[in-house]
Amino acid sequence: MRSRTLLALLTTAAVGCASEYAYTPQTNATATVRGHVAAYYPLPDPAHPAGDARIASFGISKIKRNDQTEMHALHMRLVLSDNSQQSWRFDVDQQRVQLRGGQTLAPAFAQSDGQDVPHVNVPAGGKRTVDLFFALPPETEKASHVPEFDAIWRVDVGAQAVVQRTPFERLAVEPAYASTGWYGPGPWGPYGWYDPFWGPGFIGAPGWYW
Repeated sequence: MRSRTLLALLTTAAVGCASEYAYTPQTNATATVRGHVAAYYPLPDPAHPAGDARIASFGISKIKRNDQTEMHALHMRLVLSDNSQQSWRFDVDQQRVQLRGGQTLAPAFAQSDGQDVPHVNVPAGGKRTVDLFFALPPETEKASHVPEFDAIWRVDVGAQAVVQRTPFERLAVEPAYASTGWYGPGPWGPYGWYDPFWGPGFIGAPGWYW
C-alpha cells in the first residue's frame, strides 16, 4: 500500500533577511492563491466551464522525516472549484513536475483540506485545496538550481479527464523578514499523505501555509 495518513504534523521554520526567489506561471497567470501569482483554468474547458482550477508554486520547502533527515521539495498548491452537479476527482499519484532537462518527479508528500488524500474528491458545488511536495534531486535542492519547471496535472471532471501543462519560471524578489516559530499542518487539519518510497514518513509540516 503506497499511501499513508499522517495524524500529527509539526515543524519549525526560520526565515531571515536574504535574497529570495518566486516561481510564477508563464501562461494563464490571471489569478492569485494566498498572495502568489496563479494560473487560472476554466474546467473542463473555456467553452464549457463547470468550475475552475488555480495552480501556484510556493517555492522550495524543507521537510523533516521521522528519522530526522531532511529533504527539499518543490511546493505546489491547487485550488479546485466544482460548480457542476457532478463530483470531481483529483489523484495525487497522477500529478507530476518536469524539471529543465526532462527529469520528471512524482509527489513525495501531500496535504489537503479533507481526509481523503491521496484520492481527493471535489464535491458538486464545493471547493478543495491540495498541497503537493515534489522531492528534488540533491543537485537541484536550491532555487538557484531550478530556473524553471513544468507542472503536469490532471483532474477528472465527471467522466472527462482534463490534463494540463503549466510552465513556471523563477523570478528574483526583494529580501523579506520573518520570525522563527512553530507551524502546524495548515488551516484545515492534521491529515496528509506521503509516498513510503521516500523514507519512513514525515514529522514536519513542510514550511509555511498561507
